[in-house]
Amino acid sequence: MKLSRALLMALMLALASAAWAQPPGTPPPPSSSGSGQRMSPQSPPRPFKWWEDTKWRAELGLTNDQVARIEAIWAKTDPRIADGYSRLQPLETQLSKMISADDITEVDVLRHLDRIEAIRSEISKERTLMLFRMRRVLTPEQRTKLADMFSRHSDRGRGRSPQDSRH
Repeated sequence: MKLSRALLMALMLALASAAWAQPPGTPPPPSSSGSGQRMSPQSPPRPFKWWEDTKWRAELGLTNDQVARIEAIWAKTDPRIADGYSRLQPLETQLSKMISADDITEVDVLRHLDRIEAIRSEISKERTLMLFRMRRVLTPEQRTKLADMFSRHSDRGRGRSPQDSRH
């Protein structure tokens, strides 16, 4: 029983992380709330804010209090993640230039990579803690249902029907 709960949590975190890190230009699932991608092409992709979507809210049975608590977690974490991405982008651009330059040493590239990876690690930690905190707002039944909903959404995104995923 404990193993299945651990697997379920890992699946939910992975699916939510995948939703955050969807490639630029990938549309989020339909939403009546209008949440989705940032408009700037230089900004990171935005996750699907499932707690704002009326269909997802209804299927999960989210209360207004749960939605408010999840939104507060999001509102507190999102600026820190956005800041990380804004610090990361110029470093990645600089890395591309460094790789193309003839006068850069491997040591210089490694030092720069250390800076980049430290910021990526910060972003990943923020995102994971955000997902953990959001999960804690949900009931066990809602957690199970949310993981199933993300799984169905993921299957549709790959052009498969939910029935195909059983094989």
